Amino acid sequence: CLEESNVAEMKYCIRLDRDCVDICALTLRLLVRDSRYMDRAIDLCMDACHACEQECSLHKHDHCVLCAAACKECHEQLQRYRA
Repeated sequence: CLEESNVAEMKYCIRLDRDCVDICALTLRLLVRDSRYMDRAIDLCMDACHACEQECSLHKHDHCVLCAAACKECHEQLQRYRA
């Protein structure tokens, strides 16, 4: 998104992407060590991934399409983990 000519219009998407990446990374670390906080992190991660997928799916850039697909997959995997 930072390389797009309309970067100012992508500001919300960029911020959401960055938040999602940070939340996913934290969630992974908490899952790996079986943290007592992992359930709350999973909830937050699922919310972030869903929001990021929705936002990225509004854009037709190749990287946005890939990001939306990755966020959807992460959300689905976390749902399966919860089951």
